[in-house]
Amino acid sequence: MAAVLVLAVAVPVSQMGSLTRTTQEVKRYYAWDGPESILGHDEFELLQELGRLTGPGDVVAVNPWNGGSLAWAVAERPVTQYHVEDPEPPLDELVAGIDTAAPGSPACAAAEELGVEWVLDFGTQLLVPWATEPLEVYSGVTGVDPAADPGLAPVAREGGAVLYEVVGCDGP
Repeated sequence: MAAVLVLAVAVPVSQMGSLTRTTQEVKRYYAWDGPESILGHDEFELLQELGRLTGPGDVVAVNPWNGGSLAWAVAERPVTQYHVEDPEPPLDELVAGIDTAAPGSPACAAAEELGVEWVLDFGTQLLVPWATEPLEVYSGVTGVDPAADPGLAPVAREGGAVLYEVVGCDGP
């Protein structure tokens, strides 16, 4: 009986430290402030506007590694990816090159096939701060520079969060 009592007390007490650390770590990602938050105020404001700026069936290209896929949860707009993973063809062509796409390019063919008319760019801060590959893989929809990327035209901006319309695929 004494052994059972010792285990009943010792097991929960031994886990308190790791549970507290885990809770603190997770809280950093779900808070509204700080560099690790999943969604910032500016991004949330833009997502709230997304329903007014786009149609119900309009597909939005996103980088799921920076929170863009939350467009589905907040604005009920279909996105190109709902969770973090590597993009498969033809999405890989789109997310790598839609920012500089021209009619007939692989990115434009992918945009047409997937029905993508919009790009939601939440910048280069990723949900997993030490992951750098998504910045390369999703370079066409992440950290877009409107001056250097003629394939996209800015439509709305809230701080660093920007909604772009895909214009590079339009014919002459």
